[in-house]
Amino acid sequence: MFLVDTNIVSELPRPRPAMEVVRWLQRQPIIMLSVISVEELAFGVARAPVNRRAKLARWLDDLVEAARIVEVTEPIARAAGELRAAREIAGRRVAQADMLIAATALVHGFSLVTRNVRDFVECGVALIDPFED
Repeated sequence: MFLVDTNIVSELPRPRPAMEVVRWLQRQPIIMLSVISVEELAFGVARAPVNRRAKLARWLDDLVEAARIVEVTEPIARAAGELRAAREIAGRRVAQADMLIAATALVHGFSLVTRNVRDFVECGVALIDPFED
């Protein structure tokens, strides 16, 4: 099973999306997203130019309806805290949102589909970059 990162699904509403990403997503029977990605996408919609906002909001509504949204649970929150601490102790500042997404994949045993492989490389989760396929 695959957990799809925000930077992958955000290709879809672009005027010229990366076709390798579109093809990869089309091959998946279901798209699983972290609730954290929903927040990141909603933030992007809210700050989009006014003339694009309504169309992007409809796209996000359709995506959320079609996808399986994975909530952040207490075990995921704990795992994210441990991942973030380990990275920061090693001198690497990381985004809390990224560690919550990584922990979601780790706790559920999902592969994480992302373009930002280097942000997740030491998290113990299998990574897939459809931009490289």
